[in-house]
Amino acid sequence: MSLSLTFGLILTLGCGLFLLALWQISELGPRRRRLMAIRRFSGQVRSEDPLLEAADAIALRRDGLHKSWLSLSGAVAGGRADVLPRHLVLILVLTVTTVVTLLAHVILGLGLAIGVACGLILAVTIWILQVRRLIHRRALSIEESLPEAMDLIVRSLRVGQPVGPAVQTAGKELSGPIAEEFSETSARISYGQEPVCALRDMANRTDSQGLRFFAAAVAIQSSTGGNLAEVLDRLSAIARGRQQLHRKVRSITSEAKWSGRFLSFFPLGATGMLLMVNPEYFSEISDKPFFLPMLGLVGTLLILNILFMRWLVKVE
Repeated sequence: MSLSLTFGLILTLGCGLFLLALWQISELGPRRRRLMAIRRFSGQVRSEDPLLEAADAIALRRDGLHKSWLSLSGAVAGGRADVLPRHLVLILVLTVTTVVTLLAHVILGLGLAIGVACGLILAVTIWILQVRRLIHRRALSIEESLPEAMDLIVRSLRVGQPVGPAVQTAGKELSGPIAEEFSETSARISYGQEPVCALRDMANRTDSQGLRFFAAAVAIQSSTGGNLAEVLDRLSAIARGRQQLHRKVRSITSEAKWSGRFLSFFPLGATGMLLMVNPEYFSEISDKPFFLPMLGLVGTLLILNILFMRWLVKVE
């Protein structure tokens, strides 16, 4: 193994450890929020009127500017921090970066610095897409289980239980991510947090439209009164109707989505097959001054094509 290749591997390992350190630093914010929650539950921090504050703070609509597709801190917190263990992320970064560095250096004849940069970009992109996929799957599971949870809470309210025990019953009877969220919310209520605040935090944590309506209904009923069971029964029917509409939309757009995926990844597959059949395919132009700018232009156009295809077949 040459000295330059050894240096490239060491640099790759250092970059991976640096990313892991940045991740540890980024978790200082959630840790501080957990400490504040513990203080609030223990009575050290109290608001003057938490019920009115929670009712004013609940938003029925998602804020489109609240989360961009790169702001994953809140999404990871909503999808549980162990959505991807740290050691798996480190292995992913090191493996992808090393493989891309070797391929770029041996096959394309590029420099080690360019190979390491491309490998890190690809590894981080894969991690972001995987985390977003797991978070989306968790959110979809919560939305699908929401009508059943509403029905359980409605039955509990009709037999005379308050909101806190009704939420606890739903957490015990259900399974999956929504059971975890209801169990955590029930624990917060039992520790002394106001039910309206706990439900608002659950809605913000999961970024679920149905749970936002649920929290808003409980907040309005707590401040003005009314038949909460009847309101939640109507919300359950609305949630089932939304699910049916989403299934119809997914079935209609499934063919377009797979066509877009095929068209997006076909150039990568074709290039890989060409290099496997003839590794010297790009040898005649790899040392030309226009090769790297052309490669960057092709990569940029490919990324724009993938993003455009995703936007084209995405239906809210």
